[in-house]
Amino acid sequence: MDPNGYLRTGRKSKGMHEIPMRQYFEDGWGKGDTNRVILRVLPSLMVLEVWDMIKQLPDPLPSSPRLEFLFHVRNAIAHNSKIHIIRKMRGPAVFDGIEIRPEHHGTALSDLVGPGDLLALLDELEVELLEKD
Repeated sequence: MDPNGYLRTGRKSKGMHEIPMRQYFEDGWGKGDTNRVILRVLPSLMVLEVWDMIKQLPDPLPSSPRLEFLFHVRNAIAHNSKIHIIRKMRGPAVFDGIEIRPEHHGTALSDLVGPGDLLALLDELEVELLEKD
């Protein structure tokens, strides 16, 4: 990302919203509270959006450990950022050596993954889903 560029995102009400990136690169990446919030919140929002997109696909996707992992991460984000498993799991939920198991119920999501893990998960799922096309 260009430190002198802008993060642009569409709005329903009007045009694009632009966030100047310079403020997030000054004095080192991740120095201020705003930087930490953005690094934590944006990947979580991306997970929610990707899960909604997957749920809208016309054909059900075959289960995979990564998709199951995404399902449980999405649920954790929707349940106060804690792993929420109240029914039998549909299959293994594994990504990059990290496994979510029933005994993780109630565990803070941040104890298992960081924002970079969520971004890497989305990257790998994109490849997996494109290979199924």
